[in-house]
Amino acid sequence: MGYIARHWRGEQELPLSYWVNYVLLGGIINAASVYGLFDSLYTDVFAMLAIGLFLVAILIWQFVGTWRSANQFKIDGREKKDRNPEWGTIAQFFITLPYLVIIGAFITGLF
Repeated sequence: MGYIARHWRGEQELPLSYWVNYVLLGGIINAASVYGLFDSLYTDVFAMLAIGLFLVAILIWQFVGTWRSANQFKIDGREKKDRNPEWGTIAQFFITLPYLVIIGAFITGLF
């Protein structure tokens, strides 16, 4: 649980948090969903609900941990002067962008 808790609290370095926990893990989960690794479980309503809740929990864990890591990166960048704190803001923009696109699609009626 140490790795999971460190990410949740934003204690991991931003590159690890963003590229591994957010991008790579998200890509693996999306690929597994697209290629039907969960198809056998979709015949059961309770299995579908469990998978859905699990995926939502992972999305929340990814977003919150990466957001907190980016905040810490901005603070460290201002204190240490050896980092560019704007990378934290850029990471936060890119993890928020997909949700903004989805909200915009709902508002404009594309969904």
